[in-house]
Amino acid sequence: MNIKPTPSESVVDAPRREQPAAAAAPDADKVDASHAIRAWARLDGALATYRNEVRKEVGLTPLQLSILQLAHERPVVTLRDLRRLLAAHPATLGQAVAGLTELRLCRVARSPADRRVRMVTLTRRGRAVIGRVPFAGPLCLARRVTSAAKLRSLRRALDDAIELFGLVPWADRVPRAALVSEE
Repeated sequence: MNIKPTPSESVVDAPRREQPAAAAAPDADKVDASHAIRAWARLDGALATYRNEVRKEVGLTPLQLSILQLAHERPVVTLRDLRRLLAAHPATLGQAVAGLTELRLCRVARSPADRRVRMVTLTRRGRAVIGRVPFAGPLCLARRVTSAAKLRSLRRALDDAIELFGLVPWADRVPRAALVSEE
């Protein structure tokens, strides 16, 4: 699906797509929609600002920071664990971990029990970086004590957002096996 106009077609000249006729929304519905849009923009902006500040402060991508946070929280974390928990493609994860090892923030070693298993551990320098960065974002859900009802409500709201924003065709492209498991 091409979502951009072709080079020969300007946005102004692009053919208009037929939109389904919608009943005029009462003013209250328009206000509710406006509040929902502002709430989404606030969340989206907060995440973007956090990620930008982390990148500026410590030079890490969100994926790299998540790897360090998980390695900090668990006595042993393997590359397989990280792929599952972060829903990351193996090559993408490998590049992120390689960048962290180059920065001497973590080490990767083979498990003595099973040489096929590669374990990721923080270095002293990695622990210092984690100590400087405020913990925020979706991984907080695993750390903070939150009621199961509130987590279910959040999951339903996020699923609704995907549907209401018209993002289902793209959300469904994420392989189910790559999604974070419900442990």
